[in-house]
Amino acid sequence: VPMKKPQQHPDDLIETGDHEAAMPPAEFEAIRELLGWSQHRLAIWLGVSDQMVNGYIAGRFPIPLGRANHMRLTALCVAWSKEK
Repeated sequence: VPMKKPQQHPDDLIETGDHEAAMPPAEFEAIRELLGWSQHRLAIWLGVSDQMVNGYIAGRFPIPLGRANHMRLTALCVAWSKEK
């Protein structure tokens, strides 16, 4: 099923101070693996480029608070649904 790229997620308006990362790259990658998504699919879901997702995973770009919270909430929902 093709995924549409969102214009901008409201959580992305929440920024951390001085461009510090709100999530470590290892946690970001672990959640991506938990979801079972490719980097490309995750990029579409987050509304960013494939290069941005690759940069988050490699630690080249800080992960904004809005995206970090979105990833964590989704991971909790997936974990909860697997328990049912």
